[in-house]
Amino acid sequence: MLICKQLKAKTLVFTFRDYTMKHILLLLSILSFSYTNAQQVSGTVSDEKNQAMAYANVIRYALPDSTFVDGTTTEDDGSFSFKDKKEGSYYLKVMMLGYKDYFTESFEAGSAPLFEIKISTDAEVLDEISIVAKKPLIEQTVDRLVVNVADNVTGADGNLLDVLQRVPGVLVVNDQLSMAGSGSPTILIDGRTTEYMDIETLLKEMPGDNIEKIEVIHQPGAEFDAQGTGPVINIILKKNKLYGTNGSISVGLGRGFDWRRRIGLSLNSRQGKWNFYGSGGYSKNYYYEELNIDRTLDNIEYIQRNLNPSIPSTWRASGGVDFYINDRQTVGFSVNGVHSLNVRDNINTTILNYSTSLESDTLVTTNSLDRKWAYLNNTAYYSIELDTSGQRLDLDFNAAFFDVRSDADTRTLVGGEPQTDFADQRTRRPGKTAIYAAKVDYTKPVGKTLKFQTGAKYSFADLDNDLRTEYFDSGNWLLNPLQTNHFLFEESIYAGYGKVTYGGEKWNLTGGLRYEASYSDGYSITLDSTTNRTIKQFFPSASIGREITNNIGVVINYSYRIDRPRYSSLNPFLYFIDPFTYETGNPFLRPELTHSSKLSVTYEKQPFFNLEYAKTKDVITLITEQDTESGVTFAYDDNLSDFTKYGGSLFLPLDPIKGLGGYAGVMTYYNEYSNPEVAFDQGAWTFTGFLQANYTLPLDIKAELSGWYTSGGQDGIIQFEEMFGLSGGLQKKFLDEDLTVKLSANNFVTKFFTGSLDYDNTVANINSVWDAPVYQLKLTYKFGNQYLDKSEKRKGSASDIINRAQED
Repeated sequence: MLICKQLKAKTLVFTFRDYTMKHILLLLSILSFSYTNAQQVSGTVSDEKNQAMAYANVIRYALPDSTFVDGTTTEDDGSFSFKDKKEGSYYLKVMMLGYKDYFTESFEAGSAPLFEIKISTDAEVLDEISIVAKKPLIEQTVDRLVVNVADNVTGADGNLLDVLQRVPGVLVVNDQLSMAGSGSPTILIDGRTTEYMDIETLLKEMPGDNIEKIEVIHQPGAEFDAQGTGPVINIILKKNKLYGTNGSISVGLGRGFDWRRRIGLSLNSRQGKWNFYGSGGYSKNYYYEELNIDRTLDNIEYIQRNLNPSIPSTWRASGGVDFYINDRQTVGFSVNGVHSLNVRDNINTTILNYSTSLESDTLVTTNSLDRKWAYLNNTAYYSIELDTSGQRLDLDFNAAFFDVRSDADTRTLVGGEPQTDFADQRTRRPGKTAIYAAKVDYTKPVGKTLKFQTGAKYSFADLDNDLRTEYFDSGNWLLNPLQTNHFLFEESIYAGYGKVTYGGEKWNLTGGLRYEASYSDGYSITLDSTTNRTIKQFFPSASIGREITNNIGVVINYSYRIDRPRYSSLNPFLYFIDPFTYETGNPFLRPELTHSSKLSVTYEKQPFFNLEYAKTKDVITLITEQDTESGVTFAYDDNLSDFTKYGGSLFLPLDPIKGLGGYAGVMTYYNEYSNPEVAFDQGAWTFTGFLQANYTLPLDIKAELSGWYTSGGQDGIIQFEEMFGLSGGLQKKFLDEDLTVKLSANNFVTKFFTGSLDYDNTVANINSVWDAPVYQLKLTYKFGNQYLDKSEKRKGSASDIINRAQED
């Protein structure tokens, strides 16, 4: 085989007497060795008239499974070249806009011919061709539902909670996240846990404009942590890996109860084997919450009104580097950091109406809060493809830190005057969380249909939460021992798994088994109390899928999972919201265990119809009780005996309707909670509808409308009434599509939360109101260039083709 090659060499100046003949022969042999080991796959591409075709896309695939290997584009003279592989069988595919795709014959590594490729014009080519590549809003893969939110008009300019509301079945009520019929989901960010963090604060104050997509995994396989009994929601952040130097800058302005503003910058540069990326931003937001509770005890009516504004100032910065050692090995490191400051006054008004007289008392409690938190996540990874069949090894190391300090100064006035019965208080609550994890995953395909996966993981969590409360008496601040607690918590989890996947022409089968052993120690320094917990458990999972026709498929999934109590639920502290309301921990909480199964029918790989059943033992639920003597109500997490869920969902794509895109759907579930200890057994059907529709208006303006509705139902010990929300937005691109302008109105039509509870000795009505509607304007400008490799010079001309090749 003759391979044409140009060698660039430095000029060497030496005299003959410096070298013997032996040295010269050695130098020639080294050059010869380098030449023969740098063979390339090369050739030319021309059209029917023998004109060289510049910028044609040449893709290399590996046999027998047509795995994408790499790609390049032709030079101005139509030539191209790849570095040859050491082993394997391959073929090339040549693609050019307006021309028919061309496929070469297969060839072995080390014996490829010099290709002379001629491509012919596509008979259906138009005088002017415009291609718009767009990912579908929602995709159903073998084991997960993928929601592509990066280009959404509504929601993406708010926080993480705003973005998550675009996911089918996700409900956000008073900043509490749940899945219709499935309870609270487990939240991952780029596949990494948020278990030990203040997830409510993280979701509320972290900007949402850096999210690429969201994965919803209803039946996680053995490769996932067994933690969590509801679905897993994996939030994938944006990361650009195209060649070139490019970036974007965005600014946003919004208004709900008050003004919101943000600015962001992202940069990416990939040259040769190096890829550098980074982003940063700042946001100043205003959120509003109102929680109203009415309850009666011993002829006294307690009417409580809680106003909880939130005014976070949030800075975020992230960066990383990938180094492509060779075609099969990659190593990288990334850092992601968020810092937030939130200063506000929460006001609680409690009215006490006495049925025995016409008198009443009004207590107003003001909590002046100063809350700071910082999140830092460091990740290093190494990946190697051991051969072209898909055998690979992945190593991942992670260290995450979450530090928070919450200071509160509390004053209660009765009838507008201070009272000795309700002394001023101040609370200082610093907390530190460190999470370290390391895992290894190995994948080994066997032939075309069988694949083995195995892996191991170790994680260690270290938490330090120091709650200190003082009250003011006789001119001095004195320690309140009932509300002071220094709590330490450590947890180690050892895990290993094995999984087998079979993928035939019509059938797909998976079977997995995961083993986890967790050891935790919670120690209250203040109370000198220790809570130890050891859990060792096997967690099986399985799925079976069948392709019924070319368009219709059926999948049945099963999984067994665990939800360990959060450390904050185990910490036996008391945290007063007002003189008649406090929260406390429960060191005796048990983990909940869930068997769940799901049948799914897909149409063209889009979700269509689902049936689900789940049974949970020792379900963890927020319980509200009251002290009959003092009238004080308190909330804590406790185990109910059982939770049973069954129901189904139906998805309908809107694409068949001319001009429309998106999806609509309905979910209906029956949720039943029982606890024989207090004779509690309640259940209800819940109907949930959702819509995500987009339409292109004249002048190429993209319009989007999204909405949700739930008929009400049972959530723990609370029964709630119907709720709904409707959002809309417009998007227009300018300056050769480099400038994007979005205008949105989120929840411009809303019905807020109303519910009731009747549990043990507590009967109460609950109403919650949040910040809606919210109007937002966002401008994003993209700059720089991006291309497949250094030979491709036109902005973005190869990237869409290569992405399509990888998807094919």
